[in-house]
Amino acid sequence: MLLTGLLVTLIILFPLAVYEILLILIGKNKWKFSIKQKNWWHFIHIFFATVWLGGALGTLLLVCTTTVITNQGLIHAAHLFVNFFDTYLNIPGSTGCLLTGILLALRTQWGITKYYWIMSKLIANIGIIYFGGGLINEWAHNTFELSAIDANVLNNPIYLHDRQMLIMGLLCSAIVLIFVVAISRFKPWGKRNKTAQPY
Repeated sequence: MLLTGLLVTLIILFPLAVYEILLILIGKNKWKFSIKQKNWWHFIHIFFATVWLGGALGTLLLVCTTTVITNQGLIHAAHLFVNFFDTYLNIPGSTGCLLTGILLALRTQWGITKYYWIMSKLIANIGIIYFGGGLINEWAHNTFELSAIDANVLNNPIYLHDRQMLIMGLLCSAIVLIFVVAISRFKPWGKRNKTAQPY
């Protein structure tokens, strides 16, 4: 599962690498957004961030719900909706955030490597995608499968372990996402010195 997450992220990043190479070859100023374009792309970026954060918090709430209910059908339904949230909210939200964030950085005055806060957001975004596509996805899949086939799932130590790991992983991801939102708002750490800014 981790390999799948890495492969998906590399497939997503390949067109961006080609785009960045084209920017370097053609020149950056020809590709800059106008103010109106920047505002629209910023709105789209915030939309994807909202979808992703909402999906992450909703997923966490659903998994936490499985710790207080004992009905097998409800536990399985909660894990089914965890998979739906992941497929229809978390994956599109994270991918959209990554793509629009890089596009905004490349086509505005911000740049990818000019400011520490932008580099931090990019690293956190890619890290959460790897973590979510690898470990969290594996735990979510395991808990879903076990809740479907095991009539006594609450006594299954593998299920209980994977559910606990899923809760901790989702909690860590949600905390990092909230931290990224705070970074976006407050823009800490300032600008890198000019000798270290290749882009």
